[in-house]
Amino acid sequence: MTVNRIPRDFDGEVNLPASKSIANRLLILREISGKTIRINNLSNAQDTVTLSKVLDELSSSDDLIFTIDIGNCGTCLRFLAAYLSTRPGTYILTGNQRMQKRPIGPLVDAIKQIGAQIAYINNEGFPPLFITGGILKGGKSSLDCSISSQFASAMLLIAPILEKGLDLILTGLSSESYLSMTINLMQQLGLQVIQESDTHYYIPHQKINQQTYTVPADWSSATFWYAFEALSKNGIIFFKGLKDCGLQGDSILYRIYNKLGVETNFTDNGALIKRKERQTDFLEMDMSSYPDLAIPLIVNLVLM
Repeated sequence: MTVNRIPRDFDGEVNLPASKSIANRLLILREISGKTIRINNLSNAQDTVTLSKVLDELSSSDDLIFTIDIGNCGTCLRFLAAYLSTRPGTYILTGNQRMQKRPIGPLVDAIKQIGAQIAYINNEGFPPLFITGGILKGGKSSLDCSISSQFASAMLLIAPILEKGLDLILTGLSSESYLSMTINLMQQLGLQVIQESDTHYYIPHQKINQQTYTVPADWSSATFWYAFEALSKNGIIFFKGLKDCGLQGDSILYRIYNKLGVETNFTDNGALIKRKERQTDFLEMDMSSYPDLAIPLIVNLVLM
């Protein structure tokens, strides 16, 4: 296959979607807070729509056993497995056939260590799950995060309502930037998260104050526009609402592309990017913490 690159001039304004990663975390935190958090600019990504719908239905249901089918939403499965364990009631948490082949054993083990009642309906270590929710005491728990950093985020998000808080020790952590997102978001909301070491966290029992949070634009979605800019002749793009807020690990994007010939200038309303001279012809970087950026960046570098 032959690909020809023809640099062109262009300019325009892009409205990026809201960050689904931040939105999903906020939805769980809003539930454990007793709805003290008001969320503006909620993402319309399928994961967020599914999670929001489930939480709304839970609030209005009188079913003795509430069955939740999250389809192929991995985030929903992990976050709900932890959250439902803290919510009085009986639940069946399941997904489509593909989801039922995705392991969740390490997270279930960690939640059970702090008092949760969870059983496997079919295969050990995999959904569907039978959850008897209730008030959890909390305390010490160890968690293998080698499958997904979302396991750790799921635990941290419920920690504030645990009677003894959560003393969590992690092993095999991957995609650290997403765990950092969870921690930084909780801290922005006024929650105390104590990092004893790189793998040891303590979150005391605490309340979330009344507040409003506006979900920022999604940095991962800006990846392809940066790629277009790097391949352009004299492109100029304005991203409305895109901020260097420190929450999203993928915001490292603008630092990477600064070396590759794309300058980023932040304003009160967003971010403006434009072409500039490249600073290097060689880039070496560990992308394990930025999986959503890796493939678009690799393809972009091939064409540059």
